[in-house]
Amino acid sequence: MMEFNGMKRAKNVVKSRRIREMIKLNFTWVAERIGIDLHVIDLKKEDDRRWMKALIWPEHKDRRQLFEKAARCLEQTPIRLIEGDGVELLSDLVAQVPSDTVVCIFHTHVANQMSDEAKRGLLEQLREIGRQRDLFHVYNNMWDPKLHLDRMINGRECWQIVAETDGHARWFRWEADGCGCGGNKETKKEFQIK
Repeated sequence: MMEFNGMKRAKNVVKSRRIREMIKLNFTWVAERIGIDLHVIDLKKEDDRRWMKALIWPEHKDRRQLFEKAARCLEQTPIRLIEGDGVELLSDLVAQVPSDTVVCIFHTHVANQMSDEAKRGLLEQLREIGRQRDLFHVYNNMWDPKLHLDRMINGRECWQIVAETDGHARWFRWEADGCGCGGNKETKKEFQIK
């Protein structure tokens, strides 16, 4: 175990009571993982895996190693992959999720490829869903590169910027002040992903 920026670190995990307090970590089971894309990439298929590796810049050896670790984790994680327009399919898919399950919509580096009209349509759909059930929306690169956490709990909306992130997921700088809305510059910490 080594120290990094005042934090105890083991392998790729940063351990700290302060971090736990900041994010009020409560684990819940993931009922189902669903991936939606216009063109599904299935890392269980060798051709798709090679294609994804080819997209990693040659000098980014650390990213290639991280990709391999993530791909191995995915081999043991059940996920349903759906080919199609996520914005168009979202409401129907959410309607299939049991009502006692909290919905979490997560995307990175997708919304920056969407038109402003499509982005607004997505946000309006999420608001409508959030009026009916609890919802979390975790994303970056919709309007800016920051990592956002929007919540709709009991019909109440809350928006929060939680981190500044590297475009290639090599690091993040925590900006959130726990589970409340708003940021606190005094709690900023930077972590390397290894």
